[in-house]
Amino acid sequence: MFTLSLGNPNAESDLVIGGIPDHIPYENITWNTVTEPEYWNLKLYQMDFNDMIEKKQYAKKVSFSTLNQVLLPQKDFDQWWAFVSRVQICGTFEHRPACYCNSITEFAHISFQFDRYEYILKPESYIDVIPGKDQNICVFDILGYQNDETAPIVTLGLGFLRSFDVVFDLENGKIGIYSNQTGLVIDHGEHHGLSITW
Repeated sequence: MFTLSLGNPNAESDLVIGGIPDHIPYENITWNTVTEPEYWNLKLYQMDFNDMIEKKQYAKKVSFSTLNQVLLPQKDFDQWWAFVSRVQICGTFEHRPACYCNSITEFAHISFQFDRYEYILKPESYIDVIPGKDQNICVFDILGYQNDETAPIVTLGLGFLRSFDVVFDLENGKIGIYSNQTGLVIDHGEHHGLSITW
């Protein structure tokens, strides 16, 4: 068992080998069953971008990484980007998606649901703001990638890991996730897999 605490202000270390650090209350950890233990993958029931209703989700699995970005299969990325840029002036900034903005509050929460729990990233978790003379530039830590697999994977990078502490329990085949003050969690109970509306 090991724990990543990359964004928790109460953590003494980014990585704890052999258990769960004292700052994480065990009873507040939400546990998800690993579908592919060799890759630490979870089944992705739903991925949502705030009020984006008309979409088809291509990604079927989730993995975790210490990359800076959230990596979406290209078809999912294209839908997200069309949603974001529908009311913004957007392009790229240093090879990353970016839009002119006044505040990151102009952008949506992003949620990922595994098993019965839905984990919600606020915009500050995946957007860097570059101050400008007349207007700021909001740069996204979200990228698309080409994927020909039958079960495309979303890779959750540092944006997710700064919002949630993640516990990898190899013995029991589970991944525990704990909100470290910036991430939000919704428990769908026995009705997991159903969507919610913001």
